[in-house]
Amino acid sequence: MPRFIILSLLLLCAGFLPANADDRDVVPVLRIGLLESHPATADPVKIRTIEQAYEKAIDLPVEIVRFPDLAALIDAHASARVQYAIHTALSFATTQAVCDCVKPLRRALGADGRTGFRSVLALRPHIEQADARVAFSSRNSLSGWVIPREAVDSGALTVGELVPAGSVRAAVDMLVAGEADGVMAWLPEGGTDTAAALPERLFGGLYEEDLAKTDELRIAWLSDPVYNGPHAILRSLPDELVEKLGRFLDGVPDGQPGLLDILEPYESGGYGPAAEAEYRGLERVSKRLREDAPAITGATP
Repeated sequence: MPRFIILSLLLLCAGFLPANADDRDVVPVLRIGLLESHPATADPVKIRTIEQAYEKAIDLPVEIVRFPDLAALIDAHASARVQYAIHTALSFATTQAVCDCVKPLRRALGADGRTGFRSVLALRPHIEQADARVAFSSRNSLSGWVIPREAVDSGALTVGELVPAGSVRAAVDMLVAGEADGVMAWLPEGGTDTAAALPERLFGGLYEEDLAKTDELRIAWLSDPVYNGPHAILRSLPDELVEKLGRFLDGVPDGQPGLLDILEPYESGGYGPAAEAEYRGLERVSKRLREDAPAITGATP
C-alpha cells in the first residue's frame, strides 16, 4: 500500500480518538485537595467512592490528596500540586490573593438554598455597642472572631469588650445568664427562612430554645455575605474538562444523593454557581490569615 495512503488512514483514524486524549496529555491524573478535617477522610471507602465517581465522570484517574490545614491546602493549590480543591470561603480567597491562578467551579447550597452566612452582633435592647460586653466562641472562629476583628480594626464595628467563651454553646450560655450583653453570631445568607424570628435564625437555629429565654435581641451589626466555600480549579485546566466537572457536580444531587452526603456533610441542597467576585470581600481577612496563620480548619461558620 502506498505510504501516502497509510498516512492518510492514520490521520483519519486519529480523528476518531477519544476526545479526552488531549485532557490526558495535559492532566494525566486529576489531584483533588481535601482538608483532613473533612469527615470523609476518616473512611478509606468514602475516599475511594469520591475518586471513582470523578473518574467515571471525566474518564481520567483521580487522586484525593489530604492536607492537615488550610495553609497546606492553599500552598498546594497555588503551586499546582493539586488542580482541584474543595475550599472553605477563606482558603479560596487566600489562594486567589496569592496567585490569581484559580477560579470557582461550583459551591454547595443548603437544603433551603442557603448560600452562606453573615457574621452578626446580636445585642440586648438598650445596650450601647461601645459599652457592650460581647461573648464570642473562640479565636479560630471565622464568624465569631476573624471577621469581627477585621471589622473592629477597620472601624466598621465598635464594641466595648470581646470575651472569648471557648465555644458557641458557652457564648450562648453567657448571654442567657446575663454575663454578656451580646454575642457574636451568624445568620444564614439566602434560603427561605429570612422572615423567621431572630432566635430561629441565629447560628442556623441550633440554639433557638436557649436564645428565646433572653431579652429580645437586636442585630447591631452584620458583615457582608460570606459565601459557602467553592469547589475550585486551576485556570489552566482544559475547557472540556472543566465542563465535564461542572456537569458532574450539577448531576450529583439527583443522580448520586449518597455521594452528595459524602462530599457535603454540612450542606444538602446540591450545587450552585460561584463567582470570583463573591469572595473578593474576604481579601483583607485573608491577608491577616497569611500574616497570623490562625488554625481555621472547620467546614462550618
